[in-house]
Amino acid sequence: MNNKASVLVVEDEPEILELISTLLRLDGLDVMCASSGEEGLRAFFQRRPDAAILDIGLPGMSGIDLCVRIREVSEVPVIFLSALGEEQGRVRGLRVGADDYIVKPFGADELKARVAAVLRRAAMPAVVTETETADFTDGELVMDHGAHTVTVRGVPAA
Repeated sequence: MNNKASVLVVEDEPEILELISTLLRLDGLDVMCASSGEEGLRAFFQRRPDAAILDIGLPGMSGIDLCVRIREVSEVPVIFLSALGEEQGRVRGLRVGADDYIVKPFGADELKARVAAVLRRAAMPAVVTETETADFTDGELVMDHGAHTVTVRGVPAA
């Protein structure tokens, strides 16, 4: 079984697609590539990646539209990669559901660090709120936060 994190890269410029996929593979990630929004959407549903890097200016379905479609079914981290660096474009990308936005040209180390950051956050367990039950047991001690009880070896603690 492959335990590598997988990243979908959707980019229509072949040189940039090759660069990104090589950088991420060298970082130990499983990379799947697509060169259009439609191809990226098919790859997303077939492979269910752990993160996605989307160019905004794709032929056919734009990266914005692709992100919207992904957000309809998944909370997978999405990073936009775009030559459009104006604040309005970055804000729009974040508002449609992207977790990050990188402007081209980009630094290789920054790209790898941002991908690692979104994967790290996605892998973190959800924070348990006071209204949810968060049980803990080590075999002898059992804590039921929802019921506000503690038992030791099956006996309620005083």
